[in-house]
Amino acid sequence: MIVEVALLRRLPFSIARLDYLAPNSLQTKLCVGQMVAVPFREKTEPAIILALAKKSVLDESKKIKSIESVLTETALINCAQIFWFKQIAERYRAPLGWLIKSALPNLTKSFLKKLAATNARARSQQLPLAIPASAKTRLNFASFKDEGVVLTDIFNHLESRGQTLILLPETQDLLAIKKLLPKKIKHRTRFVSGETSTRDYKDIWFDLFLGKNLVIGGTRRALSLPFQDLTQIHMVDEGNPSYKSFDMAPRYTTREAARLLATAHQAKIIYYAHSPSAELYYEIQSSAPPALDQLPVILPEIVNMRDEKKGGNRTIFSERLISQFSNNKTKFNLLIVARRGEAHLIFCQDCALPYDCLKCGANLAMQSASKELFCPKCNQIPAQGNSCRRCGGLTVVYSGLGVDFVAREIRRRFPERPVFVVDKFKKLPDNLEAGLPGSIVVGTSFVLNKIAGEKIGALAFFDADLALIGGGWQAAMELWHTLREAGLRLALSPLLQTRYADHNFFKFFGNPKKFYEAELAEREQFRWPPFAILLKFFADFKNPLSAAAAAEQLEAKLRELTMDASRITIDNTTANQRAIFIIKIQPPSDWQMATILIKTLPEPWKVDINPNNLFF
Repeated sequence: MIVEVALLRRLPFSIARLDYLAPNSLQTKLCVGQMVAVPFREKTEPAIILALAKKSVLDESKKIKSIESVLTETALINCAQIFWFKQIAERYRAPLGWLIKSALPNLTKSFLKKLAATNARARSQQLPLAIPASAKTRLNFASFKDEGVVLTDIFNHLESRGQTLILLPETQDLLAIKKLLPKKIKHRTRFVSGETSTRDYKDIWFDLFLGKNLVIGGTRRALSLPFQDLTQIHMVDEGNPSYKSFDMAPRYTTREAARLLATAHQAKIIYYAHSPSAELYYEIQSSAPPALDQLPVILPEIVNMRDEKKGGNRTIFSERLISQFSNNKTKFNLLIVARRGEAHLIFCQDCALPYDCLKCGANLAMQSASKELFCPKCNQIPAQGNSCRRCGGLTVVYSGLGVDFVAREIRRRFPERPVFVVDKFKKLPDNLEAGLPGSIVVGTSFVLNKIAGEKIGALAFFDADLALIGGGWQAAMELWHTLREAGLRLALSPLLQTRYADHNFFKFFGNPKKFYEAELAEREQFRWPPFAILLKFFADFKNPLSAAAAAEQLEAKLRELTMDASRITIDNTTANQRAIFIIKIQPPSDWQMATILIKTLPEPWKVDINPNNLFF
């Protein structure tokens, strides 16, 4: 008997699955999902059984090694999980065994002993060995204006049977669930995020593994838990940009990963959104049109800074903003700035190349204290220092106003008021909640859900149009979500400072449906999602010559594979050591073609599906 396994370690994508022989003494003891010990190179490695077969798909002339021993009598993952892990690994070119290992708790001797005492082995064998082809995700859509209303609605519609997953975009959002959790389900509710301790994660994993009727509230980390009877997935604030993973592989969009999970378990998935993504909006137009008219509306106050300049105001603050902050002396004043640091637009004066982060693609910023460049998104300091990576020039132009600069100007304008600076990497000071009346908080949008709405008396956005000018292809959607979330969560009419008040973006707040129609029309014109599958292949090389050579080889292979496929666009660019391909796959082509292209990628190419940034 042949056993297909995934080694629990990071391996190249080409050897993600390996075949081994099952000795006669072990054949009756093996089952899918079990952990076994196998020889690999000069060592013995743990592996998970993915499938059992009578014949290997490999070349029969090659010698196939045998499994050495069984490490767990119990299957650690079920067939639904294997389906999900395989889909994620294939779509995002991630090591299958590493994905499985990262989802498992620390398999200590005491834990394995506890596991062996259960009857989980019998239950795992009763699971289907394949997911039915007819499995489909059921969709529902609900807009919300108040997070408490949404959570209450979820709690009231929980099914008495099975397990439930409630997905939230960020760790701090779990606090809302904990505060509003009804007593009747408190005893069976658990929370999982990146901050969950190893011990707590192990306890939650084991309870789900045993099939306990639990409700899991969590971030995208909860997707890989060992659900045995998942019946519902509730995705709160579906349009939140934080659901998209931009730094660590797999760089999946949580909405699509959750849909695959629902497909594997035959579960129902329900989306809640005050500002749904353009992809979801497009999808539900025909399935739930009444819900689209229920989107809540905010009416911000828009200030044209060009008119302010014509009127003689040459400062960076509008007279209306100064008036609001001056009059609000009893509550917090919140000023949102788009970027961290002192300056947020850094480019080379010699060749005009913007300074971008090689890890996540965000524009680099300058620190106010050290004057060093850094990434405002992932907080990395670039290795090349302040020199241009294209031409090596040292003449750097600093433009744009960041949080630190704006905070300094606010202190000059309001010297008598306490001013706090808060962003993703600067925690709220302990005395903030007890701050003096009229305090001013200057920060990025990260701070929006850090302060209770009833304690904020004035809300303003500095350079609200910044993301629209030279931003990524999803810039409008991300800004739309941020502005609407701020107004709805805080129950305030935000003030928006902009130099482009005539931009179409600022005309649709009173009619969200028109905004989505305009967004979809623009994407259709440029053949972008949601009318296509968008793939980004990228890799970094030692020098520009090797990058250009590798890009030429890959392009020839991609052109050959897509020669007979309809409506596939391939664009590429090479900037110094980085090579990038953008592939748009139009209907009627589907994920089958995308999977073929992803599988052909050689090392060290990586893949990002529906990326935030295109050509960097």
